[in-house]
Amino acid sequence: MIEVQRHLQGQLIDRRFPLIQYLGGTNHSSVFLTEYEYAEGRSRKATIKLVEALPGYEEAQLIRWRLAAKFSHPNLLHIFEMDRCKVDGTPMLYVVTEYAEENLADTLLERPLTPAEAHDLFGAVLDVLGYIHSKGFVHGRVQPSNIMAIDDQVKLSSDAICRIDEMAEHRNGRTRYSAPEYSVSAPSTASDIWSLGVTIVECLTGSIEKSGAAGNNGISVPADLPVPFLEMARHCLVIEPHRRWDASELKSRLQKKITPEPQAAPKIRVQVKAASASPKKPFPVALTIAGVVVAMILLGLAFFHRSSSASGPVSTSTATVAEQPKAAPAASPKGENARSARAEAKSTAKEKFREIAPPRTEAQRPVSTSGNLKGDVTRRVMPDVPRSASDTIWGTVRVGVRVNVDPSGNVEGARLDPEGPSKYFARLSLDAAREWKFRPPSVNGANVASEWVIHFGYRKTETVATPVEQRP
Repeated sequence: MIEVQRHLQGQLIDRRFPLIQYLGGTNHSSVFLTEYEYAEGRSRKATIKLVEALPGYEEAQLIRWRLAAKFSHPNLLHIFEMDRCKVDGTPMLYVVTEYAEENLADTLLERPLTPAEAHDLFGAVLDVLGYIHSKGFVHGRVQPSNIMAIDDQVKLSSDAICRIDEMAEHRNGRTRYSAPEYSVSAPSTASDIWSLGVTIVECLTGSIEKSGAAGNNGISVPADLPVPFLEMARHCLVIEPHRRWDASELKSRLQKKITPEPQAAPKIRVQVKAASASPKKPFPVALTIAGVVVAMILLGLAFFHRSSSASGPVSTSTATVAEQPKAAPAASPKGENARSARAEAKSTAKEKFREIAPPRTEAQRPVSTSGNLKGDVTRRVMPDVPRSASDTIWGTVRVGVRVNVDPSGNVEGARLDPEGPSKYFARLSLDAAREWKFRPPSVNGANVASEWVIHFGYRKTETVATPVEQRP
């Protein structure tokens, strides 16, 4: 076995595809960010997967990729290229596909999905599974890490697709999503449905538990799963393959009314929605009118609180990008305000960020137990997140920026701590943090240098920033 890892970063595959960044892999494969030139002088981000060229299997694998590349479905990652290559003298195969920054597995590390999110997500997954199965193929690896998002659209991976009943090599072995019949029979549509059932349980509970009654192959289905997912999971996770529901039956059940969600607003990371011939609600389901009114009231209270406490968290709504805290959001139509504000914010380079929350007076400045004055923030600059970027957030994207402040209160250095999952939001955070101004702390009557960490939190509807003084 050849273990291909991040040390290959920087190499050029087939004289065309640079290995820009290592994204992950197994003992038999590695995935890198690359560039795909789709027209002369024009390229786009893509993903390249390198796998071992096992003797007797390489041609069969290339044929499977070529067949999968012919599929056309909006919820299926498109395959651009595939071929043989050599890496450090070792025969390899590569496949180049669309690049997706987010996948469901990352979200499940933070929290389970809400019923509304799961409804839209599995609607898209069932659409593409029904399409693949109708062509006489199976997906082969239905699991959260292979359910991705590009912009606001759910995408299912395509590099493991093979014909129904085709005995392919099981190079990566059994996973916790594998059907009980794995390794003893060829893949079938029923094995995809089992994997989907395991994924449903994990998405709504955050974990997978084995069922003692069914032995090691069984998955415990919690009785409190919301409607219709309890029934769907139970009909997916049947030991006998022929008794499992197919994609069309599951889709029919999914379209029935789901259990209402709790009133608490879900924290989401990236917005995804199913793509089909008829428009669907975004994932998660949009706020109701009443929810929007409540959110606007809460934002108004948050602005009022910030004006009286400058060192607390700062929040800014992406729906009213250039408004000052004293503005009343309900005074005019929300949509018109948002569009005009965004246009104004982008009119000049200097308006890239917004400065909000006035500094406290000297009398309000914190005093340490020794009598020295703590530092304070005199100018807060918040990133201006475009609507197109905020709509891709699922949950909260957290970025920390550690800034070194000189005795005059100016930022003289900034670095990510931590970087967070998105390089785009990391860059916005760094750029904004460099524009902050501070009132330096005072020790024995003299201003001194200080160090702060600014914790940025990006959500679909707002951005918050919490500065924490680290020293002196």
